[in-house]
Amino acid sequence: MSDKNRVVLAYSGGLDTSVICHWLARKGYEVICCAVDVGQGDDFDTMGKKAFNSGAKDFVIRDVKEKFVREGLFWCMQAQARYEGEYIPCTAIARPFIMKEVVGVAHDYGAGAVAHGATAKGNDQVRFDFTVFALDNNLEIIAPWRDTKFVKLIPGRKEAIEYARCYHIHIAATAASPWSSDKNIGHASHEAGILENPWQAPPDDLFELVNLPWKLQGTACTDIIVAFEKGVPVAVNGTRNDALTIMRWLNAVASSKGIGLYDIVEDRILGMKSRGVYEAPGMTLLYGAYRALQQICLSKEDIHKSLHLGIDYGRDIYEGWWYSNFPKKKRHDRIIKKWREAINGKVRMRLFRGNFLVIGRSSPNSLYSEQAGTMERDDDYDVTKVAEIIKDKWKERNK
Repeated sequence: MSDKNRVVLAYSGGLDTSVICHWLARKGYEVICCAVDVGQGDDFDTMGKKAFNSGAKDFVIRDVKEKFVREGLFWCMQAQARYEGEYIPCTAIARPFIMKEVVGVAHDYGAGAVAHGATAKGNDQVRFDFTVFALDNNLEIIAPWRDTKFVKLIPGRKEAIEYARCYHIHIAATAASPWSSDKNIGHASHEAGILENPWQAPPDDLFELVNLPWKLQGTACTDIIVAFEKGVPVAVNGTRNDALTIMRWLNAVASSKGIGLYDIVEDRILGMKSRGVYEAPGMTLLYGAYRALQQICLSKEDIHKSLHLGIDYGRDIYEGWWYSNFPKKKRHDRIIKKWREAINGKVRMRLFRGNFLVIGRSSPNSLYSEQAGTMERDDDYDVTKVAEIIKDKWKERNK
């Protein structure tokens, strides 16, 4: 039987969740802080000490890095998911993986509620809530940023910083540098603070992963070869490795070349526009490599469908529908699984300052024919039929 006074908090150790942990404990809740490792590089020993210092009854770590890469990030790549055509949804896809673990810990501890620190205007509250709805709709969801008493006490980040100072809760955010950052193995995202002015250039010290291309001097080109089997990256430069190792290696090499920076104004789930600055080094390379293999392994019609699917699927992930079972998503899942079976082969990429170029691709499933596409002499190609083919295409479109 669940305990209504026991709550599992999705805990990051940042400003919001540190303050919320303390606030919940003061209200009489038994708080279990759950930190989910999706490759953000946190010091979990220090985080645990901070959780207990903030009033937590217990602190739990769940390591899902490998699963997150294989089932989350690689699936985004296979779908070529981009929200509004540009944003690679690495933060969005992390949220359901995090909340699934929080729900599991709630079951383990017999908690009657889960809590999160997502703001009332942000996207993450929707992603977290939808995950709980899908996995256990009997759990109460405590979202302090939607609680009028909490908001009256702490109406914004400045007040949260002051609250933390008053109760001796150590946090990294300061009034002088109040932007919010979030990391996982796929990328780093930055928003709020001075970034809320879309004309304001992000300061150089905001970036955490990628070397700034405008500061790189005399960087030599680097060629890499990424190998795929049934849509999964399995080797780099001939060396086979697990998904997590490959992700880390690609992050490192792309970051060193200043690859993977995005500055985007996007439409939040609840309607308002927001500005986000993102660093996605390794994922930028993987998306490019995967698309290169799709171009030679899929038919023309499938390529066109994949472009539309990537937009739709990017929106589904962005808006928190990862664990939903509505028909369109299930249909898209089946299509992605079918297409990825054909994605076998290698892609050669040339990395240089701030960008990359695909310079070679090879696949046993390739539909590309040098003979068919040649601009040289081709005795098998009947030029007398071309005019009629063109006329037929015109008639077909104009029916």
